[in-house]
Amino acid sequence: MHFSHMKATLTELRRDTGRVLGAVIHGHRSVELTQHGETVADIQPHAKPLSGAEFARRWKNRKPLDKATAREIAAAIKSMDEAG
Repeated sequence: MHFSHMKATLTELRRDTGRVLGAVIHGHRSVELTQHGETVADIQPHAKPLSGAEFARRWKNRKPLDKATAREIAAAIKSMDEAG
């Protein structure tokens, strides 16, 4: 699942916790927390499992893999099996 992204400083988090966490909880956004310009943490919304009906809908509407991608996946699985 892909979430939109935003940045906030630790100072912004301390001063406006509701806004920052609201973006995560209600806006389904990940937040990169920084201190002195350096990333120190990420906050991400918890992904909810798909319902059976939603999974079935997505499965039905999925795009077929092209041959190159299918071969790449098969090779990756084979190498994982051989590794152990």
